[in-house]
Amino acid sequence: MWNHCVTNFKTNDMALFKKEQFEELAKENEKYCISIYIPTRRGGENKESMINLKNEIKRVEKVLKDHGLYQKEIDSYVKPIKNLLEDVNIWRHLSDVLALFRSKNRFEYYTLPMKGLQHFSQVSDRFYILPLVDMFNRNQLFYILALSLNKNRLFEATQHELIEIDISDVLPKNKYDSAGHDVVQKSVQMRGEQSGEARSTYPGKAAAIYHGKGEGKDDKEIEMQKYLEDVDRGMKELLNDNQSPIVVASVENLFAHFKENSTLKNLYPECIPGNHDNSDALLLHEQAVELLQSYFEEEKNSKKESYSEANGKTTSSLEDIVVSADAGAVDTLFIARGEQVWGDYNREERKIEKHDKKHKNDKCLLNFAARTVILKGGKVFIEEQSNLPENTAPANAILRY
Repeated sequence: MWNHCVTNFKTNDMALFKKEQFEELAKENEKYCISIYIPTRRGGENKESMINLKNEIKRVEKVLKDHGLYQKEIDSYVKPIKNLLEDVNIWRHLSDVLALFRSKNRFEYYTLPMKGLQHFSQVSDRFYILPLVDMFNRNQLFYILALSLNKNRLFEATQHELIEIDISDVLPKNKYDSAGHDVVQKSVQMRGEQSGEARSTYPGKAAAIYHGKGEGKDDKEIEMQKYLEDVDRGMKELLNDNQSPIVVASVENLFAHFKENSTLKNLYPECIPGNHDNSDALLLHEQAVELLQSYFEEEKNSKKESYSEANGKTTSSLEDIVVSADAGAVDTLFIARGEQVWGDYNREERKIEKHDKKHKNDKCLLNFAARTVILKGGKVFIEEQSNLPENTAPANAILRY
């Protein structure tokens, strides 16, 4: 492990990429912040991706050399990145993008489900986090409860990621875990012989005798209700006051019973119908994301409507946006997907300087605006240029004042 001063090494391929991690990256301010994005495949050896990373490392080394760093200093920056090339296990367990961030005292990499990115690298005084904004801002957390009488699973998810939560100590795993085997055994309808008597399978034990279809039904319903109450109680304890929606994947009849008596205020009113005891987790995730699509788009669409009604509190001038963002005056920022505007910002004069091509010490002004707005409590949405409120500019903003 490379170590110089206090080094922060993290691997985050087994957990959701959350707001706190995003903000840590956004706050980083060092002379040389290296950001690299490499598209990857979810299976195979990812040889092409490894070649792309090698090429981006060479570009980074050249930029650092152009900045006047000695080779020993350059090597200390890129060594942990190069070490990843030797880790075969990492390259066989990737998602859609490998994102790497390196500064003097920090090295982090994330495997992220973000499609459509090209391999890219940048050296600046800030990390280039603009590609993460869309994922972060659309990362409304939600839960998937795969519910049945025989098997329960719980997942924490965003639109892009999914992890399974260990429920063994909080939720019953199935109806037997809740009601107990003895109770369930008693509820099994036993058919007698023509005489109306039933033989016990256990010597010396009397068998329960049921006559007709209706008998024993009440016991089954009581057991099912107890089981669903235990699930509901466990979910409430597990999620505490979390207001993220809970999507249930279940046969519709069981879901109807669960929904009717649930105390969970954030239970989504529709379910993913069917028996999902053996359903693939990624398929469940796709179905849940589709079900929640209107929920995901609700805030963004609402902000777009607000833009047209803001009465003078909007701007599409990049200079106004950068200056206002720095002052904490931007409520909502819309940025065109894939756009980059290079230049510099003079805080004292409150002016920007734009360049057609990236100069040596340039920063992406859109990246600066996005990270600044988020860190000051505003919202940022990445949108196709044609769908921006004012689509002739790469960025639009609703101002607080």
